[in-house]
Amino acid sequence: MKIIKTVILFFILSTELIAADMKSLEYFAKSINEIQARFKYEEQFSKSKGTLTEAQFNKILAHTEKALSYSTRVHDKDLDKLDPALFNKTLAKNYENLFREGLRHSIFSMKNSDVASGLKGMRLMNEWGKYYRKIRKKIL
Repeated sequence: MKIIKTVILFFILSTELIAADMKSLEYFAKSINEIQARFKYEEQFSKSKGTLTEAQFNKILAHTEKALSYSTRVHDKDLDKLDPALFNKTLAKNYENLFREGLRHSIFSMKNSDVASGLKGMRLMNEWGKYYRKIRKKIL
């Protein structure tokens, strides 16, 4: 009887841990989808000449802030599990140093009209995009 209780307890606890991991990775996907929504929205205006309205600017900022908010709920240990590399795991490090940092610079730039920070944010996001396109094929 003790063995059965132990097995049941182990099963319940292990499924809860797996569910917690999946939730963290769900936020990883949401953060990527949110920033892609921002870029897709920006594309609508890239061909037109003129300036953005305040509502358009606020929507771009909202997508960026939401992506950063989702990204803060992602755990490095879960990214390490997702990373297909055997020894040199880079997904968590690049997610922090390129993706999150790029979002932070982008938000700071938009809120403070800081062009240098905006350029750095775009450079980091472009580096993340190159990295993610390579690794995405391996993790999907």
